[in-house]
Amino acid sequence: MEWISHRAAARTALLSLLCGILTLSSCKHRSRTASPEAGTPIAGTQSDGLASKTVEMLNARRQTGQFLTAKASVRLQAGQKDVSVSGTLRMKRDDVIQLSLAFLGLMEVGRMEITPDYFLLIDRMNHRYVRVGYADVPFFQKAGIDFHTFQSLFWGELFLPGDGGKAPQGKDFKHQVSGDTLSLTVETHARTVLHFMASMSRALLLGTSVDSRAGSAVPLVSWDYSDYKPFAGKQFPSGMRMRLSSGTMKAQVTLGLSNLKDNSDWGTRTEVNTRKYRQVPVESILGMLKGLSQ
Repeated sequence: MEWISHRAAARTALLSLLCGILTLSSCKHRSRTASPEAGTPIAGTQSDGLASKTVEMLNARRQTGQFLTAKASVRLQAGQKDVSVSGTLRMKRDDVIQLSLAFLGLMEVGRMEITPDYFLLIDRMNHRYVRVGYADVPFFQKAGIDFHTFQSLFWGELFLPGDGGKAPQGKDFKHQVSGDTLSLTVETHARTVLHFMASMSRALLLGTSVDSRAGSAVPLVSWDYSDYKPFAGKQFPSGMRMRLSSGTMKAQVTLGLSNLKDNSDWGTRTEVNTRKYRQVPVESILGMLKGLSQ
């Protein structure tokens, strides 16, 4: 039946988004320099000045409000699948990120909740959930990954893993300038580089990605920002596109946000009825994604 298909699509979209976040967040900030493979920056004080000024302006445009809520249209593309569902994004600065997906905009079928203490993923269709603390995920511990990494991705900010959400400085990155585009790179892992793209004239972040040192033209994970809208006196990206490429698994999740508000009238923590929902390991959820693009 069609309603079952849409409920499954909503759940799959949420799982794909979670998988991409986990992959992107598994980067480890090893140093404040990028390797030669990441590209040779344009020499000269003019380039250095442009990079430092742009990073300064990007930081100045970081949202300072505490709350953001929005209606979300969520599109999943993976293999032969191309489905769209509706949802809601709710965020409270330094406290929580919630993304819920609904069938026909009425019945919630999945929810992802990220707090400073845990990750929670609820699959209401199959009555199961995943809840893990950062200390329970080995690569989180090794990489210094915390809530602020995810917060920076959803709020569209520059970040350095393990720096507690502090705004990085121009000197933290290697940079390249091409026309109006500033490319910032920082070494994150022996095999990957964390990469940011920004518009210098608009001082807006265009995208974040994890690129392979092996020279692959396709990023492992990318998170693109578009369609900036006024919000709380600044600009917020109402368009977000996450692309994941891992072996044979390739998926893309697009978020279209509307009705941006600073609404604080919502619950910041989700209670799980353990009598109705069974807890499963995160590996079982991520394993479901392997067949998406086949």
